[in-house]
Amino acid sequence: MSFLKRSVQYCLFAIAKLSLAHHEPYVVVVSGSTNRQTVKEAIGKKLGEAFTVRVSPKNFNAELGVPMSIVDIPSGGGSFLGWFSVLIRALRYAIGGKREDVCIAEFAVSRPRDMRYLLRLLRPDCVVLTDLTSEYLSAFGTLETKAKEYEDLLMRIKTNGLAVLNQDDARICALHAGVSVVKTTYGLAGDALYRANHITSNEHGTSFYVHAPGLPVQHAHIISFGKSAIYAYLAAEAVATHATTHWKKT
Repeated sequence: MSFLKRSVQYCLFAIAKLSLAHHEPYVVVVSGSTNRQTVKEAIGKKLGEAFTVRVSPKNFNAELGVPMSIVDIPSGGGSFLGWFSVLIRALRYAIGGKREDVCIAEFAVSRPRDMRYLLRLLRPDCVVLTDLTSEYLSAFGTLETKAKEYEDLLMRIKTNGLAVLNQDDARICALHAGVSVVKTTYGLAGDALYRANHITSNEHGTSFYVHAPGLPVQHAHIISFGKSAIYAYLAAEAVATHATTHWKKT
């Protein structure tokens, strides 16, 4: 790692941490092997109905991208002066006035201990896990080693926080077994707490019925297709329920 990258990474980390401490947003972390972007955008859209929201841009999901997304800055490229200007902008954001109520971050892990670095930056109020596949498995050796990264994430959820797990992925559902955290589930399986059924599609999108705890069955329609879009819709409903009942605007 170059001296410039190390210096920028250190400064970004410190400024982003300062920003989170100063503004105290409701923090959502979306992680998993696939479908992170779709889920993240669905949560942002849903929470945007009640809160001001910052959603991390596409691919801002690793050691540089996550803090950059928190303080709303672009890349400074390979230029020292470019990064100096960007870091000044980040500091102004961090210590400025009222910012977004909600910060939605995406965490991607491609090698062991990636998650530990990101979790030094923040503690989430809510974590959404999509699935656990063999992506980047060569770096981890086994799926169990990769699963440990997501267990570390669940263990860092704040008190009164929530884990939102994909009930249709057996590996994801197994993660909570050794972790003391309040959880809810989403999926198409009959035992998911946020569940979709009677799914139909046409040229206008996808329609389905949504079952959620304590609520009447509701009809939903999205201008998207496939299971991934339905999963995103259900996860967003679960996060919105938690955010509106466990977090208040400051």
